Amino acid sequence: TAPYHQSILMSLRRGRGQHLPNRAPTVHYSNGSDPTEAAATAASADIAIVVVGSTSSEGSDRRSTSLPHRQLAALAAVAAAQPRTVVLLMAPGAVAVGEWIASAPAVVCYFLPGQACGEGS
Repeated sequence: TAPYHQSILMSLRRGRGQHLPNRAPTVHYSNGSDPTEAAATAASADIAIVVVGSTSSEGSDRRSTSLPHRQLAALAAVAAAQPRTVVLLMAPGAVAVGEWIASAPAVVCYFLPGQACGEGS
């Protein structure tokens, strides 16, 4: 068990890693469960950041290299609504990107970022 966890959302809200003097950026959040809501949130933003990924562990391997359908639906909706979409991909290995890579002008792959993953964003 990690002694702490610095999420990407927490780091973005605090303005970590940003080059904005004396202020944190305005961050609006949608958990992606409703692709229409996620698209509306993205459309009103300067940029959209979509976090997607998969997991595996000892004795619990992935069944596929594809992302889960609900993540693909949210990613497609956000990318259609916001041309400046950055995809943060977290995965333990190879991921099939063929059906969505063309809609994402920027992709950052974290692989296994650990407890301080937010600091890297």
